[in-house]
Amino acid sequence: MKKILLAAIASFAMFTGAFAQGPGSKLSVGPEVGLPLGDAGDGYSVTLGGTLKLEVPVSNSNFNVTFTSGYINYFGKNVQLDYATYNGIYSVRGKLDNQGFIPVKIGGKYYANKNVYFEGEVGIVTNVNSSSSSTAFAYAPSIGVSLPVADTKNAFDLGFRYEGWTKDGNVVSQIALRLAYKFKL
Repeated sequence: MKKILLAAIASFAMFTGAFAQGPGSKLSVGPEVGLPLGDAGDGYSVTLGGTLKLEVPVSNSNFNVTFTSGYINYFGKNVQLDYATYNGIYSVRGKLDNQGFIPVKIGGKYYANKNVYFEGEVGIVTNVNSSSSSTAFAYAPSIGVSLPVADTKNAFDLGFRYEGWTKDGNVVSQIALRLAYKFKL
């Protein structure tokens, strides 16, 4: 797992260094909050984290290639587990441990006009709390708006996304909101 995580971080650093030099590249940093869905919502109350996103324009089009990484924490909640044995039905109550994840994603962001965008990303996400290899495939369609800051080339970026992580047929998903400050490099 550590090798995969180190390789993902190294790849992100190489892409950032190589592409950030291009004209019009932008870097955004910001917090994000989400609500776990499905089975994840049964055991976790909220997600909270922060991400860095590099946007690199493709030629003179409205399309940018994106590279994203950060840290997301799933906050465990008190749960009750009921199970049956030959002696009867038993209940166990307890709080699930928080789970931390590092996503590394690549994607594309299309600006429909000067401010509104649609984005799609794919990549990997690694559970940093697990002692075993627990890397999953990640995908995230998004919609958002980039709001310019007066008299600068910087902007606030407000994005809403659905994000799914899949491994061995299981899916962990969330809806999330990201508010970031984007500045030109």
